Amino acid sequence: MSRTLQEQAATEAETTRQAVATAEAAIADARSREALARKAVTDTTIRAPFTGFITSRPVAAGEYVTTASTVATVMKLDPIRLRLQVPELEASRLRAGQQAAATVEALEAPRFQGRIVAINPALDAATRATIVDVTIANPQGAIRAGMFATADVALGDSERALFVPREALLEDANTNSFRVFAVDGQTARLRIVQPGVSTDAVVRIVSGLAPGDQVAPGDLAELYDGAAVRPDGR
Repeated sequence: MSRTLQEQAATEAETTRQAVATAEAAIADARSREALARKAVTDTTIRAPFTGFITSRPVAAGEYVTTASTVATVMKLDPIRLRLQVPELEASRLRAGQQAAATVEALEAPRFQGRIVAINPALDAATRATIVDVTIANPQGAIRAGMFATADVALGDSERALFVPREALLEDANTNSFRVFAVDGQTARLRIVQPGVSTDAVVRIVSGLAPGDQVAPGDLAELYDGAAVRPDGR
């Protein structure tokens, strides 16, 4: 009889342990489902990874979306990035960290100061230019995305350069080349040149002319190689 009671007690104890283990597993499962439910609720709130401005919101409240849907486009404007097109002959002189002063045509503000942060190693096949990225502090949001700007880059050194009036440079669209007419005594001589940076008034000549060369400043349509010119170069 004593052995029967012991066996019965052992059986009840084992049953109790199994019941406790089952209950603990149910609690763990409930906690897991609760965590998933909380995450599902949290996922209904979308937070931007940075402070910025919403430029596009293609969905409306209550509309069904998936993980592949775009619910908003957020743009960061401070700092803002200026993308410059730099001719290939000038791009080799640029380095990350160089200072740049940008002028935004749509704003009557003074120049905005920035610095080069990236230089694309590849050239655009159509323009033969390199894309250079300049970051500019824009705390007030005065500069908006898409505005057109130009910039001067401080190269950190100085060098002598040749410049000619913009009117003296002739572009040949057929050969994609540039030329000027150098004045040799009273004769015009055609010179193929490589232009560099330019302003509204002058163009830097990288190659094709020598210091001291005189060029015809205008009336280029009437000139040809070997044409007679007056002593004043016209």
